[in-house]
Amino acid sequence: EFMTTMLNAAGVTPGNRAFPGWVVRMIAYLGESTYRALNIKSKPPLTRFAANIMSRDCTMIDDKAKREMSYAPAFTIDQGFAALKQSLQ
Repeated sequence: EFMTTMLNAAGVTPGNRAFPGWVVRMIAYLGESTYRALNIKSKPPLTRFAANIMSRDCTMIDDKAKREMSYAPAFTIDQGFAALKQSLQ
């Protein structure tokens, strides 16, 4: 849901095809390995980190940071999506 909302805010329509997470993670690994072997300095289109984040449930909890470090987010998720959308116009 988060990724779909972010893609929509960026003006990108997500496709309707899905791949198993392990396939996406393997493709990312092979892409990074190929870039490294060919000494390509730029990042591959899909990194292992991105593949892992997109192919698994991920919940970020900031309670401890709020409690121990007085963390306060600079903006809400909705404000971030609005800013993304505006920056791309």
